[in-house]
Amino acid sequence: MSAIETGVRDTLNAGIGLAKTIEETVTKTIADIEAGYKELVAKGAPEGEQLIAKVQGLVDEGVAQVKDTQAKVESYMKS
Repeated sequence: MSAIETGVRDTLNAGIGLAKTIEETVTKTIADIEAGYKELVAKGAPEGEQLIAKVQGLVDEGVAQVKDTQAKVESYMKS
């Protein structure tokens, strides 16, 4: 095998090795991002549930106040 053939083969093998390395790195990076995202979702879930409960409580209070005001207005209009 000549030096040119060896050089071409080595260059080709280096290119294949580089492509495999890039593929492995991209696959690992995607897996790390997905794991990080799932971790953030898990950390935020309890706080999210608490926030939802608080918002629901505020909405319930607001609805109760509107109904109370409506009843007062209706009572006033009948008078």
